[in-house]
Amino acid sequence: MLKRITALYVLAGFASLAAGISAQAADAASSDHATMSHAAHMKMMADAQRQEQVTKRGKDVMPFRLAATTHVFAKRADGGTQQVLVKDSTNTTQINLAKEHLKEIQAQFLQGDFSGPTHIHGQAMPGLSELKAARPGQIAIAYQDVAAGGQLSYATTNPSLVAALHRWFDAQLSDHGADAVARMAAHNTAAMHDHGTEIGTLGQPGITARVVRTVRVTMSDKFRYSPDSVRINQGETIRFIVRNAGRIRHEMVLGTVASIRAHDEMMKQHPGMHHVEPNMISLKAGAQGEIIWQFTEAGQFQFACLEPGHFDAGMKGVITVAGAPTSTKPPAPMDHSKHMH
Repeated sequence: MLKRITALYVLAGFASLAAGISAQAADAASSDHATMSHAAHMKMMADAQRQEQVTKRGKDVMPFRLAATTHVFAKRADGGTQQVLVKDSTNTTQINLAKEHLKEIQAQFLQGDFSGPTHIHGQAMPGLSELKAARPGQIAIAYQDVAAGGQLSYATTNPSLVAALHRWFDAQLSDHGADAVARMAAHNTAAMHDHGTEIGTLGQPGITARVVRTVRVTMSDKFRYSPDSVRINQGETIRFIVRNAGRIRHEMVLGTVASIRAHDEMMKQHPGMHHVEPNMISLKAGAQGEIIWQFTEAGQFQFACLEPGHFDAGMKGVITVAGAPTSTKPPAPMDHSKHMH
């Protein structure tokens, strides 16, 4: 009898403890909203409403699905770059739509026609009035294909127009919400690794029509790549089809041995930062994507996962780029006519 009463008290105690934990969890869930200031709450609501409006108006201008893409903005001292990258790198329909759209607006922008951004973001969009007022030739705008999308590069020697471009980038980042990211400013500083130098040494984004072969790479939660060694001939354009077979996010970043190490150190200092570059791909569990890259220089390079802790756990591989063979002149045939016996 005593044992039964004791058991009932224990069960009652556990029930009371569980109820207390549930109540604390509910209080914690509601406290975040309760502690938010009225101004912060109103701003959050206003931002969400504006992003919804921008998405709706964007359908009138952009032929691709906004949710299927990531818009990447990188500021430079002379302007910056704007990329539209399709999240599913195998979706050629969306990729082609993104490329054609960027080519179309490049031609419009060079004519001073910014009607597309005006329709989507409004007349009061920061930086827009200055860009419209720029004289022909004041801003150089170039298009290029990149893996899974396209890129526009903006350059000017006018400091006021550089500032306008940067404000214009910031406005798009705000209006597109989760569908837009800023490339890390550290990529443009001497204190961290110089991404431009890395690209030049490693090679350049490849063109699909020039792909000579495909290399399939699998990433696993054992922090390993399969294969972890790839041999390539100098000048070849390779399509890497990368699959994440694990249950956590992994990435594949191409680089020099030194730049990969520097990049890993940078990510340790800024663990919350994410970016998109043509020499890398980041994939959630079960996802697949591709990198198309032309290796223009001979030497030994590396690919690695720079998610926190993954590189230190050994998630890296080697790319060996063999130099182009040099032609050797065959020796002249021996003249036996004058040979004395």
